[in-house]
Amino acid sequence: MKTKCLSYEYWVDRIESGEPFTFTRYGDGEYKAIVGKKTRNCDGHTLANGQMRRELVKSIVRPRSERFIRGIWMDKKCRPVKAFGQNYQAWANKHAGHVTWYDGLIFNFANNEGRNYPFFEVMRNHKLPIVVIGPKHLRRLKEKCFDYDGFVQVPYRTAYQAKARIIQEALEFEPPVLYSISAGPPAPIFAHELWKARGDSCMILDLGSIFDGYCGKKTRRAWREFITPEIARRNLEGP
Repeated sequence: MKTKCLSYEYWVDRIESGEPFTFTRYGDGEYKAIVGKKTRNCDGHTLANGQMRRELVKSIVRPRSERFIRGIWMDKKCRPVKAFGQNYQAWANKHAGHVTWYDGLIFNFANNEGRNYPFFEVMRNHKLPIVVIGPKHLRRLKEKCFDYDGFVQVPYRTAYQAKARIIQEALEFEPPVLYSISAGPPAPIFAHELWKARGDSCMILDLGSIFDGYCGKKTRRAWREFITPEIARRNLEGP
């Protein structure tokens, strides 16, 4: 399994540049959907869907561009972490040997540790229009984190079923734009579809749950146990 870990500063600078690239993330929910281990992930998102599984696999194995990034959870030695029953190394060695994997939780750990202010500053001042693709509670991003120019609402636990409508609405915004996606396990599928249509002109970022707590929904353990009010303040306002 080929891996490559780059610094937080590298990714912040790359986002700030406005140059097109796509950043996708594959966690335990995506893995369980791919291998058919469970019907739901920790947030209750539906996983038992054969078509969704096939499209997740395509999003990993089909793109051959260096501008299509696949991220998973890496340790400090840039090795994939086998947590929550996921084993991407065994799966990738068998099915996706050509893929280079990156650290997919680079922004999550910065968020957990109060180091994510540079990312939020870049989002607040970005040269591209921002289109958020996410559940209803993320509409509050305008109040709490950064302004956006468009919002495509996704069902919280059944986003995949609304795929056609979500992609259609996302493509109504004229390129170039920055798409910020928070949609659970189908998020890499949405990113892949947008990349096929707009990969040469748009920035497409699968950012997961890093915004949830700022918008009043502490969906993940990190928000309940690690991200104190002071850590959240440092992320939004700086040290």
